[in-house]
Amino acid sequence: MVLTGSRDVTIAAIAAWIPRLPPGDLGRPVVDQTGLSGTFDFSLNWSFVPPDSSSSGTVNQPEFMGLTLERALREQLGLNLKPAVAPVQVFVVDHVEMPSPN
Repeated sequence: MVLTGSRDVTIAAIAAWIPRLPPGDLGRPVVDQTGLSGTFDFSLNWSFVPPDSSSSGTVNQPEFMGLTLERALREQLGLNLKPAVAPVQVFVVDHVEMPSPN
């Protein structure tokens, strides 16, 4: 079981934080499209079983152990993750070189 939460956070901060949570397999960023402003306190509880934790070599399915992350977001926080196309900010490195000696 994973229990996490925070105080005084914006929905945009929660959206940026969700893809880094285990199992971390969302495969895409999360963009806040709720229209909610202000800060919120929340707690979130879900199940996660790492794929390599099975002694028999089979992959454990987190949904059989309890709520998945996406289901916990929906049921506990009322947040629904929907695949969509949206603009996101990305950091692009177009040149790298060794520093010159001073």
